[in-house]
Order: sequence, then C-alpha cells, then structure tokens
Amino acid sequence: MRVCERCRDVVIYCSCVLEDPSWIDSTKFTNNPSFWIYRGNQKAEWDRVGRNLFGDQELIDDIKKHLHGEYVEVLKPGFCLWMDFRDPNAVYFVARDILKGCTFSDSAPDWSEMEDPNTIY
Repeated sequence: MRVCERCRDVVIYCSCVLEDPSWIDSTKFTNNPSFWIYRGNQKAEWDRVGRNLFGDQELIDDIKKHLHGEYVEVLKPGFCLWMDFRDPNAVYFVARDILKGCTFSDSAPDWSEMEDPNTIY
C-alpha cells in the first residue's frame, strides 16, 4: 500500500489531501453527507470525502452534462448554487429537477424547508 509522504499513514486512511487547498477548494460549495442517486437500475453516489460522483457512468454523465460551473439561482428567490459536481446541492438539483425520475437515499439534501408553497420567503 502507498504511504502518504506528509503523515506517513496509508494513503486510503490519510486526510492530508483533504486539508490541502490545492487538492480542492471547497469553500464556495455547500456541504452534505454522502448520498445515493437512483434511476431505474442505475445508481451513483455523491461522495463527501472526494466531492465527486461514483457509480453508473451513464447516470453520472447525464448529471455532469448539466453542471457547467456557473453560479445559478435554482430556487426563488435567491437560493443560488455553483453548478459543479463538487457541490452536493447542485448534483441533487440536476438529478431531481432536470433529469426527472431519480430517487435518493435519506442522506440526500433536504430542501423541504425552502419549498413550502404556503411560505413567503
């Protein structure tokens, strides 16, 4: 097994890469636990540690083709997201509102507080 040059731990257990700003700048992205996306017999996981999608390549490609990196208002008024695969809410938005037919694990983002039709935001 490979050993991290910084902490000397086995790479799969090392968290140094998560603390290295050159690896990923996640400050502009929202946080969420890892979650699963299901569409028919396809499934993909958005992984919090790697901030990426893993699983069925067709489902991943369908999601990623809508993630162009721009800052977009997705819920009115004013709920904006960086449309990037590293943002769990952007991935959730695409799978739920653009692709249609997707279901999610219980750990998926919960927008219920922002979607009450009886509330003025």
